[in-house]
Amino acid sequence: MSLSWLVWFEENPSAPPEATLKAAAQRYTEKFGVAPNHARVPLDWPETPPNGLFIERCRHILPRHVHLALDTSLRREV
Repeated sequence: MSLSWLVWFEENPSAPPEATLKAAAQRYTEKFGVAPNHARVPLDWPETPPNGLFIERCRHILPRHVHLALDTSLRREV
């Protein structure tokens, strides 16, 4: 399986996580024509409603970055 990842950097350090995910997901959808369902975020990412995303905290993700993909093996979160 091949995933197309979009790496999003949040320029505003005080942006709420929900806003960051929403903006990143919107850009992913514009670029690839389909909504993502998988988000990799930094380990210190605060608890965030999934909003249709499987949230995976990873130590290799830099602060204020989000990696998004459409993983067809995942069920969409509600």
